[in-house]
Amino acid sequence: LNELVPLFRMVYAHSEAKEIMESFPDAPTFSLYVTKRFVKEVRKRASKQSRQDASRVILDYLKEGSLGHDFMVALCILSQLKAARENLVQAALPSTLVKCMYLFTDLPDIAAAPSSASSASEAEAKAESFEGQYLVFMKLSLSLFRHVSAVLELVKTDNLAFLFRTITIKCSAQNQVWRKGAMDWLGLIARHCLNLDIVKYIHSKACIAHNVVCLQAMRKELVLLLEQRSSRGGGGGATGVLASGNIAASTGAAGYGDGGSAAAIAAAAAATAAGTASAAPRASDAAVEPSAAAASGADKDGAVPVMEMVQMCGVLFCLLQESGKFSKVLLDDYASSKGYELLVDLLVAFGASFCPHGALDVPECRQAEDAMRMLLSSVTELVFCGPVAVKPPATKVVPFLDATFKVPSPQNAGFNVRNPAAFQVLQSAFVQSRSPLVQECVLSAMLNIFSLDAANYFILEPLHTLALCIEKVDSLAFDLKELLFKILEFVVCSLNFVPFPALVSMSIQLKGSSRPQRSTAMLALRTMTKLVNFDARYRDVFREVGLLDILHDHVFSFDAGTQSYEGEAAVAAAAAAGAAKPSTLFSDGDVFMAHMDCLALLLHANPANVRLFRDSPAYAAVFRLVTMPPDDRVGHGGAAGGAGAGGGAGVGAGGAGGVAGGGAASAAHREVLRVARAPALNVVLRLISAGARQAVEDMGKLLEVLQGTPPDRIDLKCDILRTIQRTFVGGRSSGSKGGGSDDNSLAKDVFREAGGFVSVISVLVGLEGSFGGAADNSTASSSSSSRTLAAPTPAMARSAASPFGSPAAAGAAGASYVEPSSKLGLLRMIFQTLATPMSGHAQNVAFFREQIGYATLTESLRLLALISTPESADLFENLLLLATDTFPRRADSSFVRRSISGSPDPGFAGAGGTPASAIPAWSAVFEGGRPHASSAASTASYLTALSSTSASHRHQRSAAPPVVHAAAVCVALRLLREERDDTVVCSVLQRVLAVVVGSDVNKQRLSGVGVVALLLDLWLVEQRRNGDGAACTSQASIAAVSRSERTDLVAMKSNVIM
Repeated sequence: LNELVPLFRMVYAHSEAKEIMESFPDAPTFSLYVTKRFVKEVRKRASKQSRQDASRVILDYLKEGSLGHDFMVALCILSQLKAARENLVQAALPSTLVKCMYLFTDLPDIAAAPSSASSASEAEAKAESFEGQYLVFMKLSLSLFRHVSAVLELVKTDNLAFLFRTITIKCSAQNQVWRKGAMDWLGLIARHCLNLDIVKYIHSKACIAHNVVCLQAMRKELVLLLEQRSSRGGGGGATGVLASGNIAASTGAAGYGDGGSAAAIAAAAAATAAGTASAAPRASDAAVEPSAAAASGADKDGAVPVMEMVQMCGVLFCLLQESGKFSKVLLDDYASSKGYELLVDLLVAFGASFCPHGALDVPECRQAEDAMRMLLSSVTELVFCGPVAVKPPATKVVPFLDATFKVPSPQNAGFNVRNPAAFQVLQSAFVQSRSPLVQECVLSAMLNIFSLDAANYFILEPLHTLALCIEKVDSLAFDLKELLFKILEFVVCSLNFVPFPALVSMSIQLKGSSRPQRSTAMLALRTMTKLVNFDARYRDVFREVGLLDILHDHVFSFDAGTQSYEGEAAVAAAAAAGAAKPSTLFSDGDVFMAHMDCLALLLHANPANVRLFRDSPAYAAVFRLVTMPPDDRVGHGGAAGGAGAGGGAGVGAGGAGGVAGGGAASAAHREVLRVARAPALNVVLRLISAGARQAVEDMGKLLEVLQGTPPDRIDLKCDILRTIQRTFVGGRSSGSKGGGSDDNSLAKDVFREAGGFVSVISVLVGLEGSFGGAADNSTASSSSSSRTLAAPTPAMARSAASPFGSPAAAGAAGASYVEPSSKLGLLRMIFQTLATPMSGHAQNVAFFREQIGYATLTESLRLLALISTPESADLFENLLLLATDTFPRRADSSFVRRSISGSPDPGFAGAGGTPASAIPAWSAVFEGGRPHASSAASTASYLTALSSTSASHRHQRSAAPPVVHAAAVCVALRLLREERDDTVVCSVLQRVLAVVVGSDVNKQRLSGVGVVALLLDLWLVEQRRNGDGAACTSQASIAAVSRSERTDLVAMKSNVIM
């Protein structure tokens, strides 16, 4: 036999099984004899010797060139034959191989340092021989353990337990290759040979429990090793990190991918394993315990065996996954032996090992990171492992859940949660670990599991995973917070479920004793906005979980801090009102804007939220925030006025004076002061637009702020007027019957009942004399020296000492200088605010005519001292736009002089108005703009140009804008008598005449209010002043129209005279 085996090896080394059977039919019988001889020789060498001696003798017997090696190669060839394979098993070859593997883990060191060149070559030859032995040994073993019969032989001889002990046995660095081979064997057995008998054996021998205990001991040694290396090497934080779990931020490596399936996870794990293959030999050079490493002469510090631990866990995972397809026995064994707790501890320990201040160098950190990713991949696969599908509860009782909602059934076979205990590993690892990389990988794995099947979230929902994770949100890095809120949005938007516990947890975090971080607040507010925009019911959900109350508290806290500039008195007042101490969180303009925008969104179209807000201290605080001065004014004011702390407190006229002075504002609030007004006005707009009974009160408070605004706060007045105009723009009320009521009409009623017309006229009165000293009128005066006008009003004389005078005069008066363009913008806003609520609202038109009166409007405009200034054309333009109700239906504070300077005003293109192209640009016939008439000749030439321009646009007569407020034309003509600029007079008269003769309706309306009489009066005044033969302005303007139009106008004059 000793001679036949080498010959057989030489002849059939490269032959296939079919060829062997054809040429050597007795090969199965031959295999029985060869196996028995091989087993006998191995056992003879292992008997009556120590483990080390036995392993050395057996390895010598199997070395290349020996008879034992020939026998082993021959058995490899024979193992291809099915008939021969049964003889190999019958002769107990599998048990013999397992015992050899167990002994080889205790081989003595064969890699002693060479003393000469010859010994070095000798050592190299030994290494090559050992590699050949190992390859043949593993090839024979793997060919056998693919078959159930070989594994059953191990069960019968009770040697399968030896194999489980081998993968966790402590061994030197050089022998770890044998332990790795044992892991390969068990993995092969798990994938190809598991059945109920084998599972029962593994359970009866407590193999799973034994391996878990060994791995737990290795984890403790890992922690101890890291602590020792940290203390010796001065690695600052590792000792404290591992003791307390306070881990610093990681290196920022990329987290676990957002794969869409478990296959993607497996592919990522395979890629990770492939990437670490080159590092595996270095990892295998380390001993499990420091003492063994020192004894073997390996790394004196003891290399961290993280990769070996993950490989051991991987073997167990493979057994659990394969057995879980038909039995739950091993899964129960793993749970009862605290295997899941071990996984949590390993993930936390791995996260500690690669922290930047830990005890590992860069290569070891990378290896620990790869190990962590592989472990997480295996845990994720374990979530889908189990013999029985777990079904979600049939119904869910959650507040505000849609009545038609149905819990989805599992659909994606193979990716349904079957093992919730494995998912709890991810949850616990996230909560316990302080490593950002571990937390990121865990969150990504959770999102992947939820997205693989809609039923997965509902199966795991009793664990309250989202709520527990959100409790840690403040301790997370920004990317992790973003990912966590992304999961929350996925549950709401993709699963259409209301995660009530998670929202309660978010509310608790935002309302905690310590203020939330800026990033937490911003992401939470962004998520709230997304959810409300996704489904309006979340306005009610956020109210019930307390998030609306938190927004109230935050707004009030900011207001209290700004009023006092962090003063002790205001802090005490805030505490007495139930608000927390102001925080630097609210000194961030972006955060404040996000708070206010989210608050406005929650108040929109939700009466319950509006009622709750009105009862909170934040209600009065919002009106105070409206009056926030710009940052350069903070600290210059006097005593603070404004609303009280209670929800029912009013806003006094003094409240518009701004924030309390007496001290410089902290730099922390300056950024917010620049942006506070707009979001506060947006909140007030939502309150007024709610349409409830308190809307009149809200409008009244806003009008009080408007009336109490100092004269130089033009920007505040414009913003308030713009907000009032926005209340008039609306659609249909969702709560109305019969198709809905017009929100626009309701807002106009609210404006009238709250005294809006009176307040706006008071703002106009507040501009008294504001234009008289702001411009040099010498040009206008010299160009019109031949005309006789009324003397300047007293208001014009007083304007020099107001904020509207020169910059020097404004500074002397203790106010800010206001640019003329700002005043003109405010004037335009006043006219728009008067016109909009009267548009299409007969009751408001009658109220303004009877209670306010156009005479009051005329006198208020006269007191502006704007007539005969370079800006007077803007006044008449606004009056004509008011008369025709052709203001743009938008809140625009900017004003561009168009009709006089050469471009048609877009106001005529408003709703119901004439297109801008139909209105002639009267001065476009001149190059370089309109002329300044300094003589009768220039005036006559200008009027001739007007006549030709009118003739060119005669076909547009039918497109003249209809007159809505005819009395406004009268106001313009009365004020025109005081105008000294011939150019303005000509232009205004021409515009008025075009409107008068533009349609029969306009003739009737204007005749009824005396417009023609005013024109005639203006003509007679100029005729008496300039002489009967002079070509006065009004005559020439009338002559500029066509013959038929002039006939109509003469008839109208006759009616007036009669």
